[in-house]
Amino acid sequence: AAARTHRHLPSGTRSAPLGPVGARSEITHLPRIALSCGGPDTGASRGPHVLFDLQVHEVAGEFEVGPEPAGAPVRLMAVTTRLRLSSVLVLTSLVTLMSACAASTSPSTARSDGNFRIEASSPAKTSAPGEAAAVWFLKPDQSLKETSTRFTAFVSRLGCNGGITGQVLAPEIHMHQSEVVVTFMVAPRQPAGARCPGNDPVSYEVNLGEPLQGRALVDGQCRPGGEAVGTSLCAPDATRFRP
Repeated sequence: AAARTHRHLPSGTRSAPLGPVGARSEITHLPRIALSCGGPDTGASRGPHVLFDLQVHEVAGEFEVGPEPAGAPVRLMAVTTRLRLSSVLVLTSLVTLMSACAASTSPSTARSDGNFRIEASSPAKTSAPGEAAAVWFLKPDQSLKETSTRFTAFVSRLGCNGGITGQVLAPEIHMHQSEVVVTFMVAPRQPAGARCPGNDPVSYEVNLGEPLQGRALVDGQCRPGGEAVGTSLCAPDATRFRP
């Protein structure tokens, strides 16, 4: 997400006595900088928010002798230091904020009783190194209601593995208005060359974390992008339960 910069309050300068007679100290208040991940600072901005003031001390000496004030080079050095310090502070803050913004926009997952539950629309999960796709069917003789928060699935490994499904990993659960998409993965398969009989189904209790209500249950591996699309395991469609 792009970090946006907003300015607030006009800048101002005030002087105060400091050090020996004939010298002055100026504290320059640069414009207040507000950094956020969202839009203008109207209360609608979301994500990390950084607000800070930059204050830089300038010391300029004043002398009564000499055709040219000896304090001029000192002031020039102070101004140059101020500009460099301001640039470094702003650049550092922008880099930090952009990293935080990127992290805040990443999809969040939370473990709920052994299941990963994601409250967003996402594509079907594909197998990662160390994982393999699996399909599932609703265990027979289950009576699901609108108030149901759990159900039992029979999970089978999709690929060849000598008839063994193996360890079933916690599923990803995507909540939608009209359906709940449940996608299973299993532990790595045996070395290449395994026979290809149908793999044994493994019983797995799924916790939705909230009532099913009037939504359908769908196998994520049979949705577009899933690894079982086009197989007989997805016929006639991806729906495993329809209220």
